[in-house]
Amino acid sequence: MKYNGSFLDDSRIGFSDKYISINKTNSEISSFLNVEKGSPVLIMEEIYYTNNGEPFYFTKNFYHYKHAQFFLQS
Repeated sequence: MKYNGSFLDDSRIGFSDKYISINKTNSEISSFLNVEKGSPVLIMEEIYYTNNGEPFYFTKNFYHYKHAQFFLQS
C-alpha cells in the first residue's frame, strides 16, 4: 500500500468533541476538590481527533462547582 500524504498534515488537530455534564462527587473526587462527598461537580470530557478523523487524545476533568463557568464563542 502506497501512502502519498504527509504525516504532519494527518497528525494535526482537526477537531474535538466536548461532553459537559453535572454529577455528584464520590469520595476520591471530593478529596481532590476539597468538598463534601455528594457535592455537585462539573465534568468535561474531551476527545481530540486528527485531520483524518482518528482520535488521539482523551481527557476527563472535574471542576469545583463554585469555580465553574461557561464561555462560548461563535
